[in-house]
Amino acid sequence: MIINGKQYEYKDITVEELIEKLSLDKNKIVVEVNFNIIPKEEFKTTTLREEDKIEIVAFIGGG
Repeated sequence: MIINGKQYEYKDITVEELIEKLSLDKNKIVVEVNFNIIPKEEFKTTTLREEDKIEIVAFIGGG
C-alpha cells in the first residue's frame, strides 16, 4: 500500500491498527483511503489492502 506517497508492506490491516503502528494520535489526524475520508468511528472496521492509496493528514496547532 502507499501511505503519503511511500510504499509500505502492510497486509489486511485496519485503519486503527495502521495508526497504532505509525504511532499517531487518531484524535489529531484525518485518514483518506482511495480519495474517501474515513470517519473515526469506522477506523476499527475499515480494512486496508495492498493496492490502497492512503493519505494521513495531521493537525498542528499554533498561534
